[in-house]
Amino acid sequence: MTNPTGGGRMRQAESGATAVRPQAAPLSAEDTAALDMHTPTVARVHDFLLGGVESYEVDRALGRSLESAAPGLTSDLMACRAYEARMLRRFADDGISQVLVLGCGIPQGPVLVQEVIRQVHPDSYQVLLVDRDPLVTAHTRVLIEDPHHVGVSRCDLAHTHDLVDELARCRLRRDRPVLVLMHHVLEWLPDDAAARLMDTVRAWLPSGSAISLIHALNGDGPAEMARVYQAAGLAFRPRNEQDIKTLRDPFVPRSGLVHDVAPASVRPPRGHHISLSSHPGAIRA
Repeated sequence: MTNPTGGGRMRQAESGATAVRPQAAPLSAEDTAALDMHTPTVARVHDFLLGGVESYEVDRALGRSLESAAPGLTSDLMACRAYEARMLRRFADDGISQVLVLGCGIPQGPVLVQEVIRQVHPDSYQVLLVDRDPLVTAHTRVLIEDPHHVGVSRCDLAHTHDLVDELARCRLRRDRPVLVLMHHVLEWLPDDAAARLMDTVRAWLPSGSAISLIHALNGDGPAEMARVYQAAGLAFRPRNEQDIKTLRDPFVPRSGLVHDVAPASVRPPRGHHISLSSHPGAIRA
């Protein structure tokens, strides 16, 4: 039985215990109309793989197929979450108090983006969380304790004009640097849309800003995943190093920072391109 006000699903843990969501995520009429419970979404599949409860059977079926095709996928996702938390703290300590998360996905622990930034900048932090999935944005709004500092937007990143409109309305200030997280986002966009998104972000970013990019690399595992996703009607596009670097340009790589922020214990595993870059004209040591 499905529940249009949220995933309403429960995942059985290996120990036999059942994870239950403590609070339902109410959807607006607009979000409910946009919710498709019969087609899997990346955010809900990832939530299932990470042990969450915001998924439907169609998402869980795809998640199980992906685990069979790429047995290390769940570990990869966990490593990326750990990397994100450590990287956020490093940039917060470095003075950045504003974060734009594109393709934020369903929020999960151990640490939420806004909690990391708030710990370092309790009075001045601003976070905008963006995703196209109505279940993601509804569930995220439930977890927001301070709407004056954290915003949520449902926006399809393939339509950059919608993102531009949202950035014009949001509380992120243009006179202060912004950290942009684009973790496993560009793989879901064709080349032209991915390039437009990067151009849009670059044109909007204030000086002194930074971007964190994680992108799947071509290889046997991602190729198998692409075939599984394609069978489910989703286009997953791992790219080679040069294509990813072309998308990243003309952001300037922050030399050495990856190793400082992400030691082996939290660095996303082999098969991911990791890029930490600064906005031109304001490269910080």
